[in-house]
Amino acid sequence: MPLPPAARASPLNLSNTRLYFSVSLPCASVSTSLGHSLVRPSPQRFKMLTWRDRPAQFVYDSPLMRGSATNPGSGGERVVRARSSAAVFCVGVAFALCGCKWFSGDAEPEATRDPITGLTPAEDREVLAKVGEKTITLGDYARTVARMDEFERLRYQTPERQAELLDELINTELLAQEAERRGLDKSPEYQAKLFLALRDERLEELRASLPPLESFSDAEVGAYYEAHKSEFEEPERRRPLVIVTGGRAQAETVLRRAKGASGSEWGKLAKEFSLDRRGLVSDEASELAGDLGFVSAPGVERGENPEVPEPVRTAVFQLQALGDVAPEVVEANGRFYVVRLGGTSPARLRSRQEADRTIRVELRRRLFREKEKALLEELRKKYPATVDRAALERALERASDPAAPSTKQP
Repeated sequence: MPLPPAARASPLNLSNTRLYFSVSLPCASVSTSLGHSLVRPSPQRFKMLTWRDRPAQFVYDSPLMRGSATNPGSGGERVVRARSSAAVFCVGVAFALCGCKWFSGDAEPEATRDPITGLTPAEDREVLAKVGEKTITLGDYARTVARMDEFERLRYQTPERQAELLDELINTELLAQEAERRGLDKSPEYQAKLFLALRDERLEELRASLPPLESFSDAEVGAYYEAHKSEFEEPERRRPLVIVTGGRAQAETVLRRAKGASGSEWGKLAKEFSLDRRGLVSDEASELAGDLGFVSAPGVERGENPEVPEPVRTAVFQLQALGDVAPEVVEANGRFYVVRLGGTSPARLRSRQEADRTIRVELRRRLFREKEKALLEELRKKYPATVDRAALERALERASDPAAPSTKQP
């Protein structure tokens, strides 16, 4: 039966490494955490929360959250560990929204609990809201939470924010019902979106079945590195500093003063004249004023930088030493640039260790493509696909020349 009115569920409290959910009762105090928590029961305080007539603690158990209904009478201490903040969060919301339940007798079998939310079928069906003839259950709510990433779940720690999320689900259901009433779910546009969503869902299911990055052996990573070393060659890059003006005459004036200027003098010129305020601080002149970031040489795709106009990119690679200034004003995008060489990064080959994660991600991507190809081949055998080439050609003809008469045969 539900807890008495005196019981209260505390707000969920998430941090970078732990998520806590606690229930405060006149007779009990229980807590669980993602890292670990110690529960020290007292027979007097736990006398109403029992399992086989002895002081007990009940913790949701699923492949994501590992715990159990246990008898901690011996020693009075039990360490509870959890595997997923999503599962702990969903269970916490279950307590917060529906209230804690008293437990007695045997705990429900593990097999009855949802592997994602940790809820039993009965808990999953618990109705949180009714919208028209449809209901929003605790299971619906918990699955919505489970689909969030860990950072998004941080937004829903308090009872107020949890209630807001439920209100969002109600609004979504209201709009969906209205769309159905208006027949929008029958429109070709909706059907096309649904078709794509189903495709993406199946591919996401396939992606979720892939092994973790750590499962690829060092030998596999090393073999890829040796076979694709050119992919890890970083080209020479240079760092252009610019003073940007709206007119050529002003840029020419700045250019004369910038030639041979020290770093601090360059910063003062930029502070006085430049339309580009990057690298400028209100109370000082930076020698890196107008820093556009590193860029590779013109024509080298790897190391491109969209912040650097192509004429500026060309000009900076004509300079020889740090602090050199381009001899001419550079015009680009309707503005005028005075260009200074602010830094260089020589060409180099990334080491095997530096490329380790990049390689593992690529190996996993390739494995996904292989599995996707195998899945499509299997589906083509199961559901043969045929193409009417003549109809396709007629359609292509009409697409290329809409005014042409139809050649469709009677």
